[in-house]
Amino acid sequence: MKRNQTLFLIFIILTVHFQSFPRNKEYLLPDVPSPDISHEKSFETDLKNIRFIPDLYFECFIAEINKSCEIQLFFDQLVREYIEIYLLERSAQVPVLAARSEIFFPIFEKYLSEFHLPQELKYLPVIESGLNCKALSPSGALGLWQFIPETGRSCGLTITRDSDDRTNPEESTYAACRYLSYLYKIFGNWQLSLLAYHAGPTTIKNVIVKAGGKTNYKAIFPYLPNATQRYLPAFIASIYVLRNYKTHF
Repeated sequence: MKRNQTLFLIFIILTVHFQSFPRNKEYLLPDVPSPDISHEKSFETDLKNIRFIPDLYFECFIAEINKSCEIQLFFDQLVREYIEIYLLERSAQVPVLAARSEIFFPIFEKYLSEFHLPQELKYLPVIESGLNCKALSPSGALGLWQFIPETGRSCGLTITRDSDDRTNPEESTYAACRYLSYLYKIFGNWQLSLLAYHAGPTTIKNVIVKAGGKTNYKAIFPYLPNATQRYLPAFIASIYVLRNYKTHF
């Protein structure tokens, strides 16, 4: 009897003891706060803060364009410099260029197709003249495609005191396509052809000789005239900017 009484008393004591504990599960399992995801940091690039955009962003975008382009494009610090010039120093001019491109690009595309030339050549007048039919350089180059009189006449343009086809979008574009086709037949390479458009074919031939017969861009770059060294980067930057400027403004 004593043993049974003792066991009964122990049972009563334990029951009272456990009933005194709160029945809230949080008491038994300490409350661990859930992670606060409302303050997660964003790792997206701020495309309006031009100077802080990583090089890789521009490089990837240009590489994507390059997939469907006959002209070999590239990215380097000169290309970036010109992208920043367009988007920062000349930001007010970019929408003007875009508006002019809507007028002139269809004309360029028509003749480029007729001559079976790369469509990306339509960006040449962007860096040559700012898409201005009456742009005149100190050397006497005039029009969208910036023909000097001698080259313009050799490509079939009428250039007199009373009439100058260099300011005619249709005539000058047709002549430019003839000249670009001629340059490509000489060099068989669009990078060299564009450099020759700027500096003249004789200059580029001499540059190739100085480079030991090498024709790749990196090999001939040190021998190019200073202004011509910046020509392809400016051209590539113009393609990037007119295709993508709205994401930065």
